Amino acid sequence: AASAAGKGGGGGTTKVGEVLQAELDASNVLLEAFGNAKTTRNHNSSRFGKLLQLRFSPTGALAGGSISRFLLEKSRVVSPEADERSYHAPYQLASCCRARAGTPAADLAVRLGLRGAGTYRYLSA
Repeated sequence: AASAAGKGGGGGTTKVGEVLQAELDASNVLLEAFGNAKTTRNHNSSRFGKLLQLRFSPTGALAGGSISRFLLEKSRVVSPEADERSYHAPYQLASCCRARAGTPAADLAVRLGLRGAGTYRYLSA
């Protein structure tokens, strides 16, 4: 958790800590879709990293921070190993093709002209 207590704060979470925690939580959904892949050892292996930089005031209280996100294995996009898959997001989009007609997912597939995963060069079936 990215919460922090300021000096004399009685152990409570500071506003800056709450904002940092919210930023971390919000980033996870997208990072997992675009940064996790199926590997031979793990069906949801994390292929991304986060760098959290915190700034402190002269009194030691948390004063701010930033979060940088990056992919660790860009090569996985175009050349996954045998029995592995690329990142989850393209497969999630392609799965719309299997959705029942009239559902939002099926409508999205039609609007985007999506086909099943097996028809795309960089996706395995």
